[in-house]
Amino acid sequence: MSDADSIPASRTHLKVVYPPDELTKQNWLQIARVYWRMARLIGSALRTRNVTLAQFEIMAILNATQGISQQELAGHLLVTKGNVCTVISRMQESGLINRIPDPADGRAKQLFLTQTGRNLFGRVAPLVHGAVEEIFANLNLGQQQELQQLLDQLECGLMQKGLPASAIGTDADS
Repeated sequence: MSDADSIPASRTHLKVVYPPDELTKQNWLQIARVYWRMARLIGSALRTRNVTLAQFEIMAILNATQGISQQELAGHLLVTKGNVCTVISRMQESGLINRIPDPADGRAKQLFLTQTGRNLFGRVAPLVHGAVEEIFANLNLGQQQELQQLLDQLECGLMQKGLPASAIGTDADS
């Protein structure tokens, strides 16, 4: 057995102290790495039910807000608007959602979860919640509250720069 094999798993991740001029870049990279690892863990849980993360996001939004437009939905998602069209079409073909013409705007469509979509959401939501609980089990309540405050500060700073949450998946992806 090598020295690396004898190190407990909790000690294999070394704490690195970055110089001040590198800290913001390293924090950004770490946020990106944590996000992608979280997305992979949640995606893995969803794959057991043949659901993608984008499909889950759409079901969660429509479960809370039936009848929104495709444009409104795209503003809430972490995918590009082009991807939204593709995912919605596949979900409609699978019988998970319905697109109904908007009575106020004939060009727009309102989106609704079907009963099949609601049933699937009811089965996969606990998987996602379990994965999220597993992820955050590494932090105690105080740490989670501190993280929330720091993330709020970052988000507020971005919003003050004119980058609202509805801008997700638009400019940077085109």
